[in-house]
Amino acid sequence: MTRCAQIRVEIAVDGNNAQLVLPPLLDGSLVTPEALTLILKAAGVAINQDVVRNIAALVANYGSGDAERTGLIARAVPAVQGEDGQMEWSEGFDPHSKPEHARSEARSDHYAGHPYVRVKTGDIIGTARQPTDGVDGRDVRGGVIKAVRGKPIPIKFCHALTADSAGRIVAQVNGVLTLGKGEVKISAALEVPRGVNFSTGHIEFAGSVNIAGGVSSGFKVTAGGDIHVGMLIEDADIRCTGDLVSRGGMAGHGRGTINVGHNAHVVYLENVTGEIKGDLVVDREIADCHLVVGKDVLCPSATVLGGHLAVAGSLVVKTIGSEAYTPTTVQLGHVPLLLAGRVSLLKEVSHIKAKLTQLVEQERLLKLNPRPSPAERERLTESSYEISEQNQELTARTVKLHKIDAAVRRQRTFDVRITLAIHPGVRLHIGEFVAVFKDVAKGPLWIGWDEQGLLVWKAGSGAPRPLSELAQVMQGHVGSADVPMKRAAAA
Repeated sequence: MTRCAQIRVEIAVDGNNAQLVLPPLLDGSLVTPEALTLILKAAGVAINQDVVRNIAALVANYGSGDAERTGLIARAVPAVQGEDGQMEWSEGFDPHSKPEHARSEARSDHYAGHPYVRVKTGDIIGTARQPTDGVDGRDVRGGVIKAVRGKPIPIKFCHALTADSAGRIVAQVNGVLTLGKGEVKISAALEVPRGVNFSTGHIEFAGSVNIAGGVSSGFKVTAGGDIHVGMLIEDADIRCTGDLVSRGGMAGHGRGTINVGHNAHVVYLENVTGEIKGDLVVDREIADCHLVVGKDVLCPSATVLGGHLAVAGSLVVKTIGSEAYTPTTVQLGHVPLLLAGRVSLLKEVSHIKAKLTQLVEQERLLKLNPRPSPAERERLTESSYEISEQNQELTARTVKLHKIDAAVRRQRTFDVRITLAIHPGVRLHIGEFVAVFKDVAKGPLWIGWDEQGLLVWKAGSGAPRPLSELAQVMQGHVGSADVPMKRAAAA
């Protein structure tokens, strides 16, 4: 507090405000703007236009001086604190958001998949607003009140997300956008932290899918890459263009299906239908399944029990069938995946040949006219062009057919290795021949063709012996009446 002829200047300890107290009956020469300004300066108050206006108002209010007057002369200018950084997500790219049907209490389709935040190269997922410095303030003495800079954005961005000069965050790769542990990432694989069930709905993703738990009954998982499942797959629909790896096996209950574009490795398969275009590796058992395998079945510790298994390549298995004479069919050297494409190509070739026949006949009729009209000459030119186009198409498809035939010959092998036993009730379909086992054949044993094209078997390093010693070998096809054969030659 500063005194001058009992005039007091009261400044708050924090410098937030200053008051001027004028006692009654002061000499008029002291109650002037000029005199009071000098007193305030002497007290350390910074003079500005607001202070000058407040002094003038206090002087006017003092009047005749019959009573004490107090006026708030100066106020501090508070600091404007900096704004925190924040992420403004572009529409559809906020990984926190939930789809409308997930927020709704009533979902019409409880199996429906939740949309994941997919991004493509060049997508702008949002704008990163950087924190601001703020604006410093001033106390009544003119001292600086420092502004506090805003906090940085509480998330980090992976290397696949870059910021341009305007702060826009741009995706550099394709994938799915995830936010976890304070970092935004683009992952080529979709990570499902638990299982596929009503909390996730069906899964459909362009890349690989990693499922920590299992896949519940009735759900579909479709992936453009690999599928990895950590626990049991129930009667679900599993489709992928890459590999399938299941650490818990699959219990299909007659409704489960798989379609694998490359290799599959599972603990066991029970009552499952499907196709594996590459190799199939099973740890324990293939039971009551209907499977087509494009390459090898490698199950040295597993049993094939019941159902129908078609294998284009080698078959390595512990046991086929059971002591209970469970009917089990294994079709060997069968290449249905390639043959299906061959059938489709043959249909296309037939269609092209029919069209060529029609075009050639049209051309022949046009050439019969010795003096064709301009329209007929134009049509003749068009016909010649179409014939050329169709011949090119025919050549291309013929080349494809030859490639498929070569692949069929290359893949169609017959190589069976049994480490423990083949039981009665097992039927091996080998081309146009069927081997029906009436008694148990103990392993380790190998079954295949010998150099003379006979179906043979051998134990260990022993000499090959006719397969007819172990099984009844007949000529026939799947589902047809089998005709006993004394000698089966390679087809």
